[in-house]
Amino acid sequence: MSKVFVPEDMGTDNIHFYRMKDDKSGAWTHAYVYNNRRLIILGEYGNYMGLYWLRNDDFRKVLINMSNHEILFYLVNNGADLNWFYVNTTIDNIMDKFRLEDFDYRYDELNELRKCECEYDIVQWNDSLPTDLRIDNDELLELFYYGYSPYIMKINNEVLPKLKATIKQQLIEEQEVGVKNEEIQEKQPYKVG
Repeated sequence: MSKVFVPEDMGTDNIHFYRMKDDKSGAWTHAYVYNNRRLIILGEYGNYMGLYWLRNDDFRKVLINMSNHEILFYLVNNGADLNWFYVNTTIDNIMDKFRLEDFDYRYDELNELRKCECEYDIVQWNDSLPTDLRIDNDELLELFYYGYSPYIMKINNEVLPKLKATIKQQLIEEQEVGVKNEEIQEKQPYKVG
């Protein structure tokens, strides 16, 4: 279970700082939530910043009601971590295709495939095959597997749920304190000079 520390006072009421640490892995994350609709996440899973075009006085209230997908979309609006190439899954897809046809016949070619490290290597491997063994380029590209980066998955599965829970608890506590202050002011006798 991760420890979530109480936000620290940053000397201003429009920036909220959250520090999180995972007990198992020791991975740390710092999150900054600005009332001007900015979220910055810095940590061992990467550094991300998102600017959200939403209107609200307290962005924390909007943030806890947003889906993780919406939050991630703005955090990684360059798209790099949403189109992560999974080389091992791609190689498995290609090997499955060959198994359907004749695995033993292509043993040497498949061994060379296992040495590939990126999309370019796989395309070069395919181009080096004898013509009768090549996979059509369009068909080859369909076997490539892309998905969220492992770092984004960690942020999605671990950081965001804890951050949202902490913010929600903080808002509840702020509301309770605000209500108590109002009750105290109403119960005090009003002095007339």
